[in-house]
Amino acid sequence: MATENVLSVVDYIVFVVFLLASAAIGVYHATCSGRQSTSSEYFLADRSMSAFPVSVSLAVSVVSAITTLGTPALCYVSGPAYWVNMFGRILSGIFTSLVICPVFYNLKITSIYEYMETRFNVTVRYITVFIHIVSTLLVLGVIVYAPALALNAVTGLSLYGSIIAVGLVCTFYSTIGGIKAVVWSDLFQVSLWDTILPPLMIICRAVAWAKSLGGQFITLSKRSTKWYAYR
Repeated sequence: MATENVLSVVDYIVFVVFLLASAAIGVYHATCSGRQSTSSEYFLADRSMSAFPVSVSLAVSVVSAITTLGTPALCYVSGPAYWVNMFGRILSGIFTSLVICPVFYNLKITSIYEYMETRFNVTVRYITVFIHIVSTLLVLGVIVYAPALALNAVTGLSLYGSIIAVGLVCTFYSTIGGIKAVVWSDLFQVSLWDTILPPLMIICRAVAWAKSLGGQFITLSKRSTKWYAYR
């Protein structure tokens, strides 16, 4: 009978510290970095942020747990058909950067909905907002539920506990810190997962291997080498 995998105390500490650090970024930008006194600063960061953190935030915004969990399964079942989607995303990103973004930037508007009202009328704006809210609620529900379900199955972490914890923290730092907190939190999270954790995982794996079966093989090889040398 297989034993159930559960998180250790250290795992919970890492999880909590990660959430607290994300929340601290929101607190910092709400209290120390301009205090978000104007709507322009809250929603647009006064158009003062550099290209690097904004581009990283945009890149990680289109990559969610659904992408991580679903794309490998989709490629396994359907083969390389998903590549067409990737080429389409690259082309659409180039088109958006060169054609659409300059128009929005020169118009000095806050959102696409403001443009819809300017281009058409307020009714079209409200319809667009309604469609976006409904679709976002449906998508975010799956995005939050799927990784929580995976964590619950693999580690035994509480399903509803992880959903509530992640949801509250993300809502907290986004609400009080504005767009600056969102951008810098994205940069912090992607830096942690893509630059710090992989080397640590490799080191821990190597240490564990050396202490268990790998260490036994090394010991046996040294003994056999000494035996042949004396022979």
